[in-house]
Amino acid sequence: MWLGGAVAVAEIENVSSSYLAKLMQKLSKPGIVSSSEGKQGGYSIKRDPEKIDLTSIVKILEEEKNIFDCVDEVHGCKIRNKCKIHAVFTEAYEKMLNELSKTSIADILEPEIKK
Repeated sequence: MWLGGAVAVAEIENVSSSYLAKLMQKLSKPGIVSSSEGKQGGYSIKRDPEKIDLTSIVKILEEEKNIFDCVDEVHGCKIRNKCKIHAVFTEAYEKMLNELSKTSIADILEPEIKK
């Protein structure tokens, strides 16, 4: 499925071309998207959109890191195993991934929300 040229996709999504290129590079490694260069170049989805759930996309883009993980990794949090907020964020992250696993790329290809 053709997504469009790099400049057009960046404009539609309101992101810089360099940021889009980084995202697409991450998605191309596991074979989600492919890119082609040149005047007619751009991005396309390589796999069946029905078989790509949003959890897999989050894990690829977040590099398997819990987006709610402790922000104090640099200083070495000493109470992590007893920290109540860490436990809440861990549970919230697991619930988010569970919900995202129920939605495929195909489910969100239509830009309008249907009621």
